[in-house]
Amino acid sequence: MTRASALLAAFLLAGLPAAGAAQGQETPPSPAQAAAQGQGTPAPPARAAVQDPVFELRAATTSARLGVPVTLEAVVRAPVGVEVALDLPASTTDTFAITRVEEVPRGQGGETQRRFRLEILPLDLGKLPVPLAWSFRAGQETRAVKSPALVFDVDEPPSLAADPEIKDIKGIMGARALLWPWLLLAALALAAWAAWRRRRRHVPGAAASAPVADTRPPHVIAEAELAWLDGSGLWESGRYKEFYNRLTDILRQYFDRRFAVPAMKLTTTELIRHMRRVDIDRGASQSIKTVFERADLVKFARWTPGREFGSLETKQAREIVATTTPAPAPKPETAEAAR
Repeated sequence: MTRASALLAAFLLAGLPAAGAAQGQETPPSPAQAAAQGQGTPAPPARAAVQDPVFELRAATTSARLGVPVTLEAVVRAPVGVEVALDLPASTTDTFAITRVEEVPRGQGGETQRRFRLEILPLDLGKLPVPLAWSFRAGQETRAVKSPALVFDVDEPPSLAADPEIKDIKGIMGARALLWPWLLLAALALAAWAAWRRRRRHVPGAAASAPVADTRPPHVIAEAELAWLDGSGLWESGRYKEFYNRLTDILRQYFDRRFAVPAMKLTTTELIRHMRRVDIDRGASQSIKTVFERADLVKFARWTPGREFGSLETKQAREIVATTTPAPAPKPETAEAAR
């Protein structure tokens, strides 16, 4: 082989790897080259969305008795800057009542953590779910959220009998005394009293003057009676049953005057059902239910309310009166000017 042929073969062998590299995978362009070729700069990774509030409901036990309060603790975690509030009217149902709400001082951390201690009063038997309604506010935006329900197993209340043992049969009782002489004496006394009433009725000036009817509007009468209740000192002295008796009487008399409802003769359940048929605001109907059911707990279940409920009850009663008061009729001059 001549020297010229050897140089040509070496040149060809040196060019083979370069050709293979040219036919292989291309090197990706740099960002500057990609921008020059119109491909643009790769977009940065998207930020994660703001986390939703996290709820945690727990109780020492999920077994409960009808009419016996149980304690529930609710922990709400939300991002910093989000305000959290418990919506008490929306959380109350026909199967349970919230009798006390207490907020535990919050701890420190990267998130806002609110801890609430609630007292729940079961009003029905069986499996009782307890969902809670919350209000979250971030800036001008407000959102309503319900936490997962905690289920209680409610049984009947314990027996109120002091001595459950069977007692012995009593001995033979003696003959009762005759009753007819006493009945005859009572009838004579009643006849004498009726004759005295008839005679007194015909004596001039003996009849008592009829009570003067209160001609003030129903809402004015109710406001005056609620103001008297605020200054009566019943709540401050711990006379809660008398306070609620007077409060419910004021509202019942107002409903009687305002809507011609025989409220003084109706039970709480009948009154709530009757007021739902009246054309009033839905919020007022819920407030009526809340006030009267809490009053029944004090009067019949011997529930002791917290000190903070006193001003809350009269304030809620005033809101019921204000919401159900009709708008004043326009003056004649205003109606004439409107024409």
